[in-house]
Amino acid sequence: MQHHYQSSRLATRTRLLLLAALLGGASLPAGAQALNYFAVNAQVANTTYTDLGTTGTAITTANTDDANSAAQPLGFTFAYGGASYSQFVLNTNGYLKLGNAGPVAPYFSNGAQDSGGGPLNSADTNLLLPFNADLEAGASPTEYRVATTGAVGSRITTIQWKNVSDKARAASQSNATVVPKQYTSLNFQVRLYEGSNNV
Repeated sequence: MQHHYQSSRLATRTRLLLLAALLGGASLPAGAQALNYFAVNAQVANTTYTDLGTTGTAITTANTDDANSAAQPLGFTFAYGGASYSQFVLNTNGYLKLGNAGPVAPYFSNGAQDSGGGPLNSADTNLLLPFNADLEAGASPTEYRVATTGAVGSRITTIQWKNVSDKARAASQSNATVVPKQYTSLNFQVRLYEGSNNV
C-alpha cells in the first residue's frame, strides 16, 4: 500500500519554508536603507573632554529653556541617514537636528514613565540626542558653542552645551512627588567627523 498523501505533506512544507524565506529575505534590504546608525555598531571613543573656551562661534537661542537656535553651519557636508547635511539646529534640551529646520518637540521620549516631552514622529528625523532631557540654565554662564577644526577632508565639528542643568520635575503624570535636580552643572559635546561621517 502506498501513501501518496505523505509526499504531498512534504511538498506543502517545502513550499511554506520557501515562501517564508522569500518573504523574510525581501524585507531585510528595505530596513537597511532607512537607518545606518545602529546601537550595536556604537563604540566608545577614548577621548578627553576639552572645553571649547572661546574657540568657534557662540550659538544664540531665545532663552535657555526649550529653545531652538537658528540653523548653524557644520563646516563641511556630513552624511547621515542616507542624506547629506551642511547645517544643524541646536536645542537647549541637549540634542540637535541635522538640516535647517528646527525640531517640533522640546525633547523626545518614548517611555511611559515620562511626564513631558514629545513623541518620536516622522517630522523629527535626523536627530542626534546626546543628553535629551528637559534642561535649563545651570551654573553661570550657560553657553552653547560650535567649532570646526582640522584639515579639509578630516575636519571635526564639535557642538557644546556648557553649564546646563536638569530640572526638578514630577515623578510621573499621576504622581506629583517632586524629583529634585540631579545635576546642577552639565557640560557635554557632540563631535561630527568629516569623511568617516562618524558621530
